Amino acid sequence: MDLEEVLGQLLIPDNNVIQQATERLQQIYREPQVVLALGDVLQNSTNPQIRQFAAILLRKKVIKQNQWRILDVTLKQGIKNNILNMLIRENEKIVQKSLAQVIASIAKHELPSKEWPEFMSFLQQYTASDNLHQREGGMYVLSVVSSVAGQQLTQHIQSLLNLFTQTISDQDSLQVQFYTIKTMSHLVYMIGSDNQKKFQVLIPKVLKTIDKLIQVDQTQACEALEVFDELVESEVTVLVPYVKPMVLFCLELSSKEGITNELKVKGMSLIMALTRLKKKAILKQNLMKPIVDTMFKVMCQYSMEDPDEEEMTEGDEGEGLMEASSSSRPDDIAAQVIDTMALHMPPVKFMKLIRGHIEPALSGSYPLHRKAAYITLAVCTEGCSDHIRHKYLESLLDLVFSGISESEQFISNAAMYALGQFAEHLQPDISKFAPKIIPRLFEYLTKVISNPEIKTSTRALTKTYYAVETFCENLGTDILPYLPGLMEHLLSVLSTETSRQHKGLAISCLGAAASAARGEMLPYFEQVINHFKVFLEISDNEEMLSIQTQALDTLGVFARTIGADNFVPIAGQSLQLGLNLIELQKDPDLRRCVYGLFAAISSVLKSHMVPYLQKIVGHMIESLQSSEGITTHYEKESEMFNFFDEDLTEESGDETEDCDDSDVQGVSIENAYLEEKEDTCCALGELALNTGAGFLPFVEQSFQEVFKMASYPAVNVRKGAVTALSQMCLGLHSIKDGDLYTADVQNAYVKTVNATIPKYGDIIQKEEDRHVVITTLECLTDILAKIKGSIVLNQDLSSLIAKGVNDVLMKKTHCQDNQTDDDETEDEGEGEGEASEYDLLLLETAADVIPALGQVIGGQLFKSYFTQFLPQLLKRLKMNTSQSDRSLAVGTLAECVEALGEFVQPFLSQLYPVLRQNFEAEDSEMRSNSVFAMGILVSNSKHLLYSKYSDILKMLFDLLSHETDRRVVDNICGAICRLIWTNSDLVPLPEVLPVVLQCLPLGEDFEENRTVFSCLGQLSRFKNESLMENMPQFLKAIGHVINTDQITPEIKVTLVDIVKQSHLENAANFMKVISSFPPDVREAILQYTSMDRLAT
Repeated sequence: MDLEEVLGQLLIPDNNVIQQATERLQQIYREPQVVLALGDVLQNSTNPQIRQFAAILLRKKVIKQNQWRILDVTLKQGIKNNILNMLIRENEKIVQKSLAQVIASIAKHELPSKEWPEFMSFLQQYTASDNLHQREGGMYVLSVVSSVAGQQLTQHIQSLLNLFTQTISDQDSLQVQFYTIKTMSHLVYMIGSDNQKKFQVLIPKVLKTIDKLIQVDQTQACEALEVFDELVESEVTVLVPYVKPMVLFCLELSSKEGITNELKVKGMSLIMALTRLKKKAILKQNLMKPIVDTMFKVMCQYSMEDPDEEEMTEGDEGEGLMEASSSSRPDDIAAQVIDTMALHMPPVKFMKLIRGHIEPALSGSYPLHRKAAYITLAVCTEGCSDHIRHKYLESLLDLVFSGISESEQFISNAAMYALGQFAEHLQPDISKFAPKIIPRLFEYLTKVISNPEIKTSTRALTKTYYAVETFCENLGTDILPYLPGLMEHLLSVLSTETSRQHKGLAISCLGAAASAARGEMLPYFEQVINHFKVFLEISDNEEMLSIQTQALDTLGVFARTIGADNFVPIAGQSLQLGLNLIELQKDPDLRRCVYGLFAAISSVLKSHMVPYLQKIVGHMIESLQSSEGITTHYEKESEMFNFFDEDLTEESGDETEDCDDSDVQGVSIENAYLEEKEDTCCALGELALNTGAGFLPFVEQSFQEVFKMASYPAVNVRKGAVTALSQMCLGLHSIKDGDLYTADVQNAYVKTVNATIPKYGDIIQKEEDRHVVITTLECLTDILAKIKGSIVLNQDLSSLIAKGVNDVLMKKTHCQDNQTDDDETEDEGEGEGEASEYDLLLLETAADVIPALGQVIGGQLFKSYFTQFLPQLLKRLKMNTSQSDRSLAVGTLAECVEALGEFVQPFLSQLYPVLRQNFEAEDSEMRSNSVFAMGILVSNSKHLLYSKYSDILKMLFDLLSHETDRRVVDNICGAICRLIWTNSDLVPLPEVLPVVLQCLPLGEDFEENRTVFSCLGQLSRFKNESLMENMPQFLKAIGHVINTDQITPEIKVTLVDIVKQSHLENAANFMKVISSFPPDVREAILQYTSMDRLAT
């Protein structure tokens, strides 16, 4: 039986015949002459499908360098000569494609050594040929070769760009234009700054070609759009001059009739990416309105089905276009675009546009428009949360309540989803409306579960519980009045409901209630655990998995909240249950939840967790190292012969050698496995933090694996890894005060910090996702706050931290839109109202690092770094900057003044006028921070500001005379007391003290109690006449705070001494004074009049 006959039998629809042919083919494939035989089939077979099979198999024989190298020189030359002729003669496209891939594989081996000059001659001749068929064939081959051997074409990039200038405008063939775009897509990463202009001028022609393709082949049009995917990923600056025509083109695609969903989704995904990466261009070109208008129109055009909130948030920033576009419904992607805009656009301008659609839609008669309005409102909430909280919360709540009452279930579901988003992102303000919201939630929940038609709707039930859960979780102790009713309902569902989905939702809601009520859940704890025992039994019933995972999550919440003494009795049993589950069930969701449970229990058991760590950490390391859930997708034809790949590995003798992947269509990773890796990182970090010295045997390997995850492709995995790295550093730091802090532990600690901080610096500079950078900065601040005084922070690390923060403030990092258009110069700062809330959050988290660094390294060393930061902070105080920018700058300066200590003195000439100016700022937070900073500045500057005392006091009293914000008043009191403490002789105490005492007790900023009462305590010890005259007011102020947590133990000792001393000196007068106090204040003072100081 010859090779052609065997290949022919693979086409017979008989499994037995195919099996026998496959076995015979495997034998033939190992024979030395098979390459010649495949060439013979390619030349002589009349069956195009057999020729295609032969080409695929031939490519597998030459795909690796080692395979090609061991072939006879004459044979290789024969293949190179014949393969081009075969392609020229071949008329069948499926065979042409496979032959082109063979050519591409050979070109990858031969081009670097210039041993196939005929190939380059072929390309030059055919791509420039007058013969249309030859031009199309030449460009097709070039497109395939560029996908496989793009790196080998680097030396020809200039001539290729010149070629593209001609072929993209080919008047006779749209296919030549299409293959030009495909080739451009594969060579984007080779552009470089030298060739950027040449590539850039092709963009308008690319758009024209895609527009033509839409008329004849929308699948090819969708493929052609991928050139923009590649540009967005690696050379986005090429697109900047053409952002407007590209966005308008994609908007037309999104809303035009007759366009496939795939093409619409592709266009909207590109808009999403440009919004994320080139926000300034979107704003400058006035594209925000047309995008919002079109996306809302798209959302109004589709079915009455509810979009899935998970689908609508899949396009989180930082994900590639393919990930962001995993939904096939244009209305889902339109909601993602709105969500992305909310995260990146200035909230004032953006919400004005959104309200322009929401309000008419909700007052109109079209149900789909009303549904779209609620979904739009929901997805805007996260990105515009501060703006909504301060401007629109109550009015938007009323709109949502109206939606929940709609008769159309799909509208009610959308409104309930919006309410859930409100509950999640508009804290703490929305909790103030609990008396208004919770009864409506419970009423609607009752409606859903009592109506059989609605109850069977997965979406209705899910969205209702989502709203209930997110709202209750954030209530804290305010949930207590509603807890009995909620628990009665949830326990009833666990007892009587048959639907697994319903039970799972109720279990999740139990976790939210426990998170809020904490120890107050104790009366229900035993009942809940009894239910969980049934759900958590080991079984092979896959349908129970969803309930098991939810029960494990909720059990973890109880471990953290119910109180250590209450959970410890079942901790060991819970740990063993978790270990049994992950050893018997190989499900990523279940493993993820078990790891979360282990982390939660470690917060209870602490060092008593150590006996379980070896098994637990072993499983976690396996999860991080695992490649489960990763699927490679191949072209259908090539996939038929993947069973030969093992043979290829044996032949080549090199398992690690790279080969081309032109038949790979893509790689996908199941979300469950990504979530497992993220939660595994978080759990490992928490174990390290909670178990301290017990984690030492596992630190090195755990750190190495988590460190790798900090570079993982998925955003949330990187975030989890960043958090875990900081927890491992802090876990080692926590050991330093104990007996186990040996030289080895110190070395491990230093090594860990010395690896983590440079990694953080790298992330700050190069990470494209703002959320990851924000998390990194938060972790950095946390590390600095906790390692204060530690020896590990050397000058190199300090400088690295300072550079990263300064680059964020200057908007020079990768995650910031720091590229300017050709006709645009870099602004000094974000103009008024131009920053999104997440832009500001990024700057705020960077600014938080500055004083934290100062506290660690001390004022003397911090002084040189502050010199770098100060210009950036002062720049943000200019009048053309936003209110948020100015508030951020003043707050940071205030904390830096404190961190600098006496080394603030060289900066007085710059700081004093700025702080003085902001005493009358419109924003209360700015006034508060300026006043606080001025008090610290005076305290740290000593005699250098004595001449300004009268000026400062006048400003403080002028401000106090009309100030209504309680925090500002508290800081005025603190500032005055710092002036008194620094030099009481310069303060007119008879006039000042009565005013300060009148402002006591402090109302919000209780940290200033330390300053105020330390100052007044000192005056009391020295029997200051002015204070003695105002002792009744002073005692009254003491009575308000002496039994509260608003003061430190040290301050309480001072106040008790003052009370006792005052009573001893004149008991009768003392009793007369306090008799006029409110009863609670009087009783608080009296209990200390006869107690021994040590008893306090």
